[in-house]
Amino acid sequence: MRSMPLWGAADFGKYIETIDRLLEFDADNFVCGHLNKVGTRAEVLQTLEFTEDVKKAAEVRASPASSAQKPYAPVRC
Repeated sequence: MRSMPLWGAADFGKYIETIDRLLEFDADNFVCGHLNKVGTRAEVLQTLEFTEDVKKAAEVRASPASSAQKPYAPVRC
């Protein structure tokens, strides 16, 4: 799988629920989304773990304690 919902266009909670439901199937391979992406069960688990990590990091960053931090400086190349 190795894909993420478009930023700002997805409900991460529902995305995680969908992955959990996929894992209820007794299958070794999954065909998901657009462009006929094929993934193994291990890749689905990896996608779930990564998505949960992103959600947790966003929740920490959005917390009131974190809002006192300075915003990140723009990166100049």
